[in-house]
Amino acid sequence: MGPEEKLFRQHYKSLCHFAWKFVGESSVAEDLVQEAFITFLGKNSVWMNRRVLFAIIYILLYGFLV
Repeated sequence: MGPEEKLFRQHYKSLCHFAWKFVGESSVAEDLVQEAFITFLGKNSVWMNRRVLFAIIYILLYGFLV
C-alpha cells in the first residue's frame, strides 16, 4: 500500500462524515471525498507533513461543498 492509499484509507470515513453534514446524502459525500483526493493527488507531487496534508484535503473538500 502506497502513502496515497494509506492516507485515503486513514481519513476516508471522517472526511465522508464531514461532507455528509453539508450534503445530507452518503453517496454524494463519498463522491465528493473521492473527488477531493483526486484533485489533491493530481496537484501535489511533493508530500508534506501529514497534518498539512489532512488540512489541505479538508479545505479541498470544503471547496466542493460550498
